[in-house]
Amino acid sequence: MARIKMIMSKRLEMIIERDPVAAEGQIADNNQIAALIKTSTMIKIFKLALIIFNVAYFVGFFWYCFCEITTMSYFWRKGWAEKEGLDKKWIDQPNFLSNFGLVSFKT
Repeated sequence: MARIKMIMSKRLEMIIERDPVAAEGQIADNNQIAALIKTSTMIKIFKLALIIFNVAYFVGFFWYCFCEITTMSYFWRKGWAEKEGLDKKWIDQPNFLSNFGLVSFKT
């Protein structure tokens, strides 16, 4: 942003040196403040979108890891219980996958 301001100030100095009458005019936007505000706003919006994307990516990644760990835990427990000959009531204890009906997707 500082670089853009520096470029605009050099441009304004050049206008002042070339045409002092135009530099004093109040109708023309010689310092390009509108363009500077638009550029600044666009940069801020881009930064915000980038932050939102990164947060959503990492939340999704941790959610995926949580689901994989829960799934591995469920199937490990199910296989271990069947191998040990435990009753079906212990195998089908409610967990994240069975509560939301996600077991059928992984089998």
